[in-house]
Amino acid sequence: MEQQQQQQQLQSNDKTVSSEEYRYNPRKPKWWNKLGNNGRGATKAQKRCMKKILDGDGIDNDNNDSGNGNDNGDEVVTGGLTLKLKLRLPTVEYGSKLNWDDVFDADTDTENGLDNNGDDDNKNNNKDKDRDIWLELGFGRGENVSSLLDLNLFNKENNKSKSNNFYLVGAEVSSIGIGCLCRRIDEQFNNNNNNNDNRIIDKNDVADNDDNDKGYVLYHPELDPYYHHDGITDKEVVVDECSNTNTKEKEKEKNQWNSRRRDAIFDHVDYNYSLQKLLLQNHFRIHTGDGYKLLFKIPTNTLANILITFPDPFEKLNDTQYRLVQKQTLLECYRILRKNTTTSNADDDDNGTNNGLLFLATDHEGYYDWCHQMIYEVNNDNNENGNDNDNDDDNDIVPGQLPLLFRLVEPCPNRKKWLPAISRYEQKGWTEGRSTKLSCWQVVVVQ
Repeated sequence: MEQQQQQQQLQSNDKTVSSEEYRYNPRKPKWWNKLGNNGRGATKAQKRCMKKILDGDGIDNDNNDSGNGNDNGDEVVTGGLTLKLKLRLPTVEYGSKLNWDDVFDADTDTENGLDNNGDDDNKNNNKDKDRDIWLELGFGRGENVSSLLDLNLFNKENNKSKSNNFYLVGAEVSSIGIGCLCRRIDEQFNNNNNNNDNRIIDKNDVADNDDNDKGYVLYHPELDPYYHHDGITDKEVVVDECSNTNTKEKEKEKNQWNSRRRDAIFDHVDYNYSLQKLLLQNHFRIHTGDGYKLLFKIPTNTLANILITFPDPFEKLNDTQYRLVQKQTLLECYRILRKNTTTSNADDDDNGTNNGLLFLATDHEGYYDWCHQMIYEVNNDNNENGNDNDNDDDNDIVPGQLPLLFRLVEPCPNRKKWLPAISRYEQKGWTEGRSTKLSCWQVVVVQ
């Protein structure tokens, strides 16, 4: 009875508005705040990098504590390179929405010889349509953010065409995770010897080094002990970290694969640091706060993709209120994901050039089922008659119901396009026997 009353509260002219009961609780319990890194915050080196990368402030290098940096946001010369980045996502007043033209400075690309795939006379709405804006909620230590930037921004082919409509916003509440990403970006620009091996490192280093801010590991099925193809597990090429039976043959084969992987990534990444700095400033922003609260500040129908990567599962039943994926969260995601109103049945598109996509990656089976159940209930709540959908398939439409808000995309798009990196968290899950579960939904236009 109570569930029916809640569903009736959803019925309104605006199908994306819900009651407070469907919001998740952003006030985490005290025990949760003490979990990460034994309760410590970002290191001093990470804090200095955060000042440089987020606000354009800070000292000239990590070894100089004399305070020679310019606190006014002027250019900072670091290791012979001029570093001036202001990647912090600007704040907006309560009740207002972000203006993507102001966030990404729409005219800067044209001034610097980069075509933004839009005409000068286009209005704001047209510019938003030209942009593929991605949002990653909870980027952790930033491994996936770094890999997305390398593959989509710093790609030689994209730079040759002088056209790049890829834009990325990363949201993270942990100062340690933000510090790791900022330090990785800072070291990328301060590499005097052009030794780019710190951009991608050995997977064992990721799992063993707690203070590793330098690089990431690109995903490949040969590295995934749980990878399945046509129902058959592929032959494992790398060392099985769940056991101690490391043979010389496996070590040799693993090293050969690491070498091929490094050559592949470095072959298409452009290390023109002046261009990289310009692209970062114009195409990337960091939100230092709860990504859930950011959703309400994003304009409607403007995002191409939303990535929810390895959210905290909060395993206990009385802690499910703290889970990021709730009904209200999904309804806000539906509102801000773009929808092609010219057709009600857009074709699948991995790049998000049509209807927006919502991606999920988790290694917790209970959380995986929870997310699918939330999608199922949100789709049911969209029924104007308030009738329950008794079908188990997420894509089934019952006669008399409105179209679904989210349609499950099967098979899930290749993770190399949206989750190309293996994070330290995912690596740890593999060693503890947890496989990565991926899902993707596409928003459906409600006529």
